[in-house]
Amino acid sequence: MSCELLMNLDRLHTTELGKLRIQKNLSLEVEDIVAWCKEQILSSKATITRAGKNWYIEVASGVITVNAYSYTIITAHKQKKIVNKKGKRSEEVIFTNMCMIYNHDEVLIQDKVNGDYAGITFPGGHVEKGESFTDAVIREVLEETGLQIKHPQLCGIKNWTQKDHSRYVVLLYKTNEYQGILRPSKEGEVYWISYEKLASMKLAEGMEKTLSVFMENGLSEQFFYQEAKQWKDVLK
Repeated sequence: MSCELLMNLDRLHTTELGKLRIQKNLSLEVEDIVAWCKEQILSSKATITRAGKNWYIEVASGVITVNAYSYTIITAHKQKKIVNKKGKRSEEVIFTNMCMIYNHDEVLIQDKVNGDYAGITFPGGHVEKGESFTDAVIREVLEETGLQIKHPQLCGIKNWTQKDHSRYVVLLYKTNEYQGILRPSKEGEVYWISYEKLASMKLAEGMEKTLSVFMENGLSEQFFYQEAKQWKDVLK
């Protein structure tokens, strides 16, 4: 299966934030991060595995994460030795967000073409180091839609454990308070659509169940896990 990644090396790319994240995480002074990652992936010592929507490439410097659909180099981390201490539990966590903006019988959607996955979803992105969760979702929505939202309400989470043992958490928000002029971004087009039409559109991977967390008061989590090397998810 790793041949699929090797055959598509020319499609590898990253974002400016991805470049800065990799340089910082691995203490690299390399300017061309994409070329560096290609060289690492082609190394005879590289170990390539796929889990869910991502490729994980273990190299001497750490673990490189590449989205299996868009071939976006998402991040890279140094391998960490996990030391268990009696009475203490900890794990590395990556925080992101997603926000459902609605008005009456319509909801704002994003036709995502870049990043971790493609398809119909809601705007959102990564929480920066030291940034409050609320400020992060307000900033991401503004960057991706041109709208300034107010009072986003946390309504649930979506999470899973990645190959490098870090927990990936998506904080789910919703709000009907916003102002500004709607505009697209490099992440994809954004537009209003009725709730009825939303269900029939080509949703991003896992988004159908994510909608239930947004819509149903009795749900607060979408949890992904592996069973017999297959990814599954459950609502709680």
